[in-house]
Amino acid sequence: MTMLQVQGRRRERGYTLAETMIVVGIIGVLSLISIPAFMNYTRQAKLRAATREINGVLRAVRSRAITQSTRMAFSFATGTAPTAPLRRGQYAIYSGVPNTSDPAVIDWTQFGDTHYLDRSVYFLNSDFAVNSAVDDTLHDIVFLPNGTVGNIPAGVGEQPNLEIKSDYHLPNNHVKNVFSAPGFFKTTLSTD
Repeated sequence: MTMLQVQGRRRERGYTLAETMIVVGIIGVLSLISIPAFMNYTRQAKLRAATREINGVLRAVRSRAITQSTRMAFSFATGTAPTAPLRRGQYAIYSGVPNTSDPAVIDWTQFGDTHYLDRSVYFLNSDFAVNSAVDDTLHDIVFLPNGTVGNIPAGVGEQPNLEIKSDYHLPNNHVKNVFSAPGFFKTTLSTD
């Protein structure tokens, strides 16, 4: 056998155990680095999606109050462990019209279905009172026909808030919407 034939047979045998172990080790190290980063990215994406959802709904509710010349309420459940676990991250939209027999009383009807945020995201306790509009044991933000917030809580000045938080320990796991009386809000990200 010539030297070329011997070298040709070695190439046909495949990889050595040492070469295979090096490749497996490299894959393991890359996995240890990339999987936690990917998990944090997906968890942060869920919080961002919930923030976009809530902000879009709040803008739509305010816009509907203005365009329809009616009262609209964004009603939401707060707390990390409410008595009914299925209410976690729950919110609903209500439309209010003055009662025909007593115009000082507002009759509220739910507008659309009840919605839920991703199960890892929930509303924190809020400055907005429970039952300040809709009698559903949830916190309410009421938009008047002129677009202003009609239930600014006493004692918090012009800065009541609506906050959501993620269960996960993330660099930015907490989103706060701070409202002004004219109905506008500013969104900020923070860490607890």
